[in-house]
Amino acid sequence: MVEFALVGGDDDVAFRKSADYAQFAADIDYHLPSAPPSPRLHVATGERRVDLYWDDSPESVPDETSAAPGHLDFEGYRVYLGLDRQHPVRVGQFDLGTAPHDTTGFNTGFAAIQKDTLIDGHRYRYHQAITDLRDGLSYFGAVTSYDLGDDQIESLESGIGQNKFQAVPSPAPGEGSGGPIVFPNPYRVEAAWDRGTLVRDHYLWFARLPRRCVLRIYTLAGDRVFETHFDGATDHGESARGLFDPRQDLDTGPPALSGASFAWDLITEQGQALATGLYVFSVEDLVHGGVRRGKFLVVKSDRER
Repeated sequence: MVEFALVGGDDDVAFRKSADYAQFAADIDYHLPSAPPSPRLHVATGERRVDLYWDDSPESVPDETSAAPGHLDFEGYRVYLGLDRQHPVRVGQFDLGTAPHDTTGFNTGFAAIQKDTLIDGHRYRYHQAITDLRDGLSYFGAVTSYDLGDDQIESLESGIGQNKFQAVPSPAPGEGSGGPIVFPNPYRVEAAWDRGTLVRDHYLWFARLPRRCVLRIYTLAGDRVFETHFDGATDHGESARGLFDPRQDLDTGPPALSGASFAWDLITEQGQALATGLYVFSVEDLVHGGVRRGKFLVVKSDRER
């Protein structure tokens, strides 16, 4: 049997490296090393922060090609978060620091992130809070795993896409003082998260809502323009296409929200875009009773009228 390999490189050194790797793969009958899987991940949000919880399942997954004891060559975790959907930024790295796991990474150990937490019946071993974020903006991220590597193959990392998420910081139930708020207020033409999008993809936020409530919006003349029953346990932003559109946002699941925030797409009950004006809203608490009220201003551009 004759085997062929297509190899390439930007220069002679890269070309020879590719050729050597192809020969190496053939020599071991193509039983190539693989990266450990990404961990199971839970994402929660609060005021100006995102909380990440993940388990230690990658640490017990063997790589039969590894010479590490028990074929367990897991080395550490990398945490990514950013505003760029396609290229989140690495914001953390944690790895084992004792031999033989002291040749790759920073040898930080896991003490800084170790926090056993039970959420929805699943136990998570690690936690990292990422703070000083901007409420209302969508952040994208992931937690990956990587291995030791060896003198033949560099350290391999699981793909960001395995547990990639979208999260929007905003006050969680009980956070912040005062009643429900709207932001931005006033809403002038577009918000920071709307820039470069279609008018129908614009939205604003209602925050500090009760866990279950009825949100109503009126003109100053008393005409109702919108009403919705909000449940923070089940709302995932489907009300605003610009925030999450399951038909095209296929690289993540629904965004992680605080459970006390609602994105409104500025479309009335009649299916029309909201006009420039001052509006009154009321929030009826379905759990503890009571009604809170407020106002917000919307200023549209001439091209939207």
